[in-house]
Amino acid sequence: MAISDDYHGQPDSDEDTLALSCAAQIMNSDARHIFCYGVTFDGPEVTMWRFTRSISLKSTPFDMTQRPDLLIRLLTSLLYSPASDLGHDPLITLLPDFNYVYEIPSASCTGSLYYKTVAPISDSAPRLVSGRRLRIWEVQQVESASNPVPIPGKSNRVLKDVFLDHTMRTEADIQEELFEDITKLAEDVNWRSRPLLQCCEERTLNQTKDQRLTGDGDSAFSLRELM
Repeated sequence: MAISDDYHGQPDSDEDTLALSCAAQIMNSDARHIFCYGVTFDGPEVTMWRFTRSISLKSTPFDMTQRPDLLIRLLTSLLYSPASDLGHDPLITLLPDFNYVYEIPSASCTGSLYYKTVAPISDSAPRLVSGRRLRIWEVQQVESASNPVPIPGKSNRVLKDVFLDHTMRTEADIQEELFEDITKLAEDVNWRSRPLLQCCEERTLNQTKDQRLTGDGDSAFSLRELM
């Protein structure tokens, strides 16, 4: 059985309702969770669940009095599996002070960058398990997850941790297209004649050309795609 993010029917039982509610709380309360598992008991029947932001899966129940070996195997797997197999993002570390360190892989040879959360800016927790999820943090760059000491001279930044629909573009993609359009405009010798600019004063156009369309000054304002 699969319950998608568009599921609006009634759960099969009170145990199902409790499982969905608990899963939503777990996924919303811990930034490390990409997915999580759940086990419900209805008399002798045991059911396993897997909850993600896109879909919730429910197994076929089995009778633990008939198949105690399955119950033992299930519980043993959950108890001894590594955290990443249980849904924790290996790139996010929870610190003893309940802040997080995000590891940002770098394409350069310098290695990953690490950012420790300072304070939440926005936390949009959905009511359901599935669907979009947004966390915005004020962060500071630190040495590593195991040594979360701030790096001197680095100003605080904003990090957005978001689950999006697969068809949606990220803000970094949109901004990259924006800067490409600015570059094309700067290279157009007839850019002043564009209809959109006809209502602008000549002084404004001159300032625009001198300050915004030359060099790469706009890149200083580039949003970096941290996740």
